[in-house]
Amino acid sequence: MSERSEVHTTFVIERTFRVPPHRVFAAWSQQEARRAWASCHIDLYDVDYGLDFRVGGSEHNRARERGRDVFIYEARFLDIVEDHRIVYAYEMRLGQKRVSVSLATVGFVAAGEGTRMTFTEQVVFLDGHTDGLDQRRIGTEEGFDRLEALLDGETAPRH
Repeated sequence: MSERSEVHTTFVIERTFRVPPHRVFAAWSQQEARRAWASCHIDLYDVDYGLDFRVGGSEHNRARERGRDVFIYEARFLDIVEDHRIVYAYEMRLGQKRVSVSLATVGFVAAGEGTRMTFTEQVVFLDGHTDGLDQRRIGTEEGFDRLEALLDGETAPRH
């Protein structure tokens, strides 16, 4: 039997964008926009992406190589307040092994003509996968870099 463990942590990322809250919220809630900035590794893997943006709806991002799952992200939306808040829970798997489960809250507040977005993630890393925190935060920051580029009308950088 493999060793079981749970390591809990929380991190917060704040970003200010030059566009109003409804534009930032739309980039989270519309499938093509969300995929453009949230899907990673599309240059390395065949990525299957889907978004059903509503309370009780889901999002998935599956990276596959040679017909096998490399990593899988599956989320469920728990609370949505248009232009103000999104709360969702998600799990990450490497192949079929669950490595973490998270609760994420995204808040949008007008900041002058722009938006201050606050992203808070409460995560539990499972069964020895504790080295993922730095990578999780870095990956999230890279996604937000692509979001900023998308909102500024630029080509989103790929990491």
